[in-house]
Amino acid sequence: MRCSIEKHKGIFKLSYRNHGKRVRLTVVGRSQSPKPYEYKMINMETMNQAEKYIDFYFKEHKIYPPVNVFKQYFQNHRERNISSESLLDYYKQFVTEWKIEHGKPLDKYNNFDHVAHMIDDYQTYTGKPLFVSDLNMRWINIFYQFITTKRNPEEVGKKKGRKYWTRGDLGLGTVLSRFQRIRSFWLWLETNYYQTYDEAFGKKISLIESKVNEVKKYAPTIKEINFLGNLELPDAEDNIVKEYSEFLFHTGMRYSDFSSLKMNHVHESGNGFEVRKIAVKTKKEFRVYLNERALNIIHKYKPELPNRPIFDKYTCNQLNVQMKKVLGKTGIFNAESSVKNEKGSYKKNYELICTSSGRKAFICNALDLDVPYYDIMNATGHQMEIPRKLGQ
Repeated sequence: MRCSIEKHKGIFKLSYRNHGKRVRLTVVGRSQSPKPYEYKMINMETMNQAEKYIDFYFKEHKIYPPVNVFKQYFQNHRERNISSESLLDYYKQFVTEWKIEHGKPLDKYNNFDHVAHMIDDYQTYTGKPLFVSDLNMRWINIFYQFITTKRNPEEVGKKKGRKYWTRGDLGLGTVLSRFQRIRSFWLWLETNYYQTYDEAFGKKISLIESKVNEVKKYAPTIKEINFLGNLELPDAEDNIVKEYSEFLFHTGMRYSDFSSLKMNHVHESGNGFEVRKIAVKTKKEFRVYLNERALNIIHKYKPELPNRPIFDKYTCNQLNVQMKKVLGKTGIFNAESSVKNEKGSYKKNYELICTSSGRKAFICNALDLDVPYYDIMNATGHQMEIPRKLGQ
């Protein structure tokens, strides 16, 4: 027995066939009702939704939907879609239901809210609204390019009346987190609205996840950091990179906070000086003590205008490249790591150093010195015991 949709004079009909021979042709909803239920064709999307529902019902129940079930589906479908077909509206409904179901504090939903902001930014960028029917692998691939491309900083800050919510230029780890949320949303759509989930998306997520797991970062030890501080490189540009790297190792800042650090974030405290700043990523305040070396680096690069960033010479990607190049010249980080390159030989430690290595080094070295978890979390801005995981 096979079931399919046929259109006759603008009316849906369920056609049942056995070995190719029609066994019954029923106008949708006519059944025993004195008033026939007729669902008029609107567009091809409506037809597609009907066919998806038939496939979904058969997958769940191993039989094709009878007329009364099909009638109820389209009554519900019409009620669901009476307000909007907007992808963003559906996403907001999904987040609302997810929050109710899981019942966690609202500050745990940042990733969900970021996805909503990215969808909104994409609509702003294209000048076109997104609909549920747009959710497919072709759009996912275009969306991936959009969220990994850096936006003009002067256009970011929608709360301030600017064009975009998000900065773009997402790393693989953040892309993975956002795509995992979109996968949950897509599966929710399949369950509630029969928007068929594409398994190719799951494979794409697995591929990104494998790449994220392959990325290994080297965390310089206290001894190596002290050796680095005692070096004076002959090239002035190399010295800048060396001292930028040192500052990251001593403070554990994210690049976004490092590159936006200003003198008005530096405050005198009872034990010297510390940075007090609202983290760009989490919007939470963190405080990190400045040792003598970190404070000297700040004073060396202190700008003439107090509202100018202190460390604004390199973008994140530029600094990542320069750190590998310059720290490799020092000879301090030339030991072989346990990570192999594409040719099968082991990488040197300096090849695994990047801006986020400073954060890992800061946490690992603090743990080695038995600094309490709470103090580490206060300095790094972590809300959970992430230092324990990073220190392993």
